[in-house]
Amino acid sequence: MNTDEMIQMNNRLREKLAPENREYYEKMLLYLRSSPVPQHQTEELLLEWLEHVLEAEKQGKTAREVFGPDPEGYCEEVVAAMPRRGWGSLGKEILFITWLGLTWTLFVHGALGIILMLVGEWWEIPFREGYRPDQLSLLFVIQILGLFFLVHWVFHHFRKTVFSEDEHGVRENLKFGLTFAAGFGLIWLLEFWLDRWLSLPTLPLSPVMSLILGAVFYAVYRVWIRKLDF
Repeated sequence: MNTDEMIQMNNRLREKLAPENREYYEKMLLYLRSSPVPQHQTEELLLEWLEHVLEAEKQGKTAREVFGPDPEGYCEEVVAAMPRRGWGSLGKEILFITWLGLTWTLFVHGALGIILMLVGEWWEIPFREGYRPDQLSLLFVIQILGLFFLVHWVFHHFRKTVFSEDEHGVRENLKFGLTFAAGFGLIWLLEFWLDRWLSLPTLPLSPVMSLILGAVFYAVYRVWIRKLDF
């Protein structure tokens, strides 16, 4: 069974858990998935844990009775004993995030290009001279790299706060949400303004062709990229 199949099975089986056990288990799931360990081994272990909880429910026990009152400490011990991701695994993860970033960029470029061409017929848009919606700036590489680091930061944040239930945890999540939104916005503002106000290298790419390529990239993602084990 590959990683994608295990994730889908996990999603189905979790629906059978009692609310209290599901909440307990899903915190452990978030912690483990956001840890720097091989994805395939992570999903194997998560399925094993889920089967233990389901079996415990049949015997009238709770997930807390199976794993103990300190799930964070339990997860820390498990992660410490597991191997870390190698360079091959990191390369697959970079490919995964970069492919998603490219797919997203192509769709957004195509949709915005069509909108700008329609709006530009009756409203003058103050972009730099010579800018056309059928140009795609090479600056989108910065956007993709920024997305990659933001995703890693999100994972790191999950490990720090997933078991937090007090007021401090709420404040941390609020601060995280605001910082993430600000960072995400800065990446897009950088791409948006530098692309249009500076003379940056561009690729000739019409909005319609951008949407077509986006659809092709998404199809490849569905068939191959999302099934990568890292």
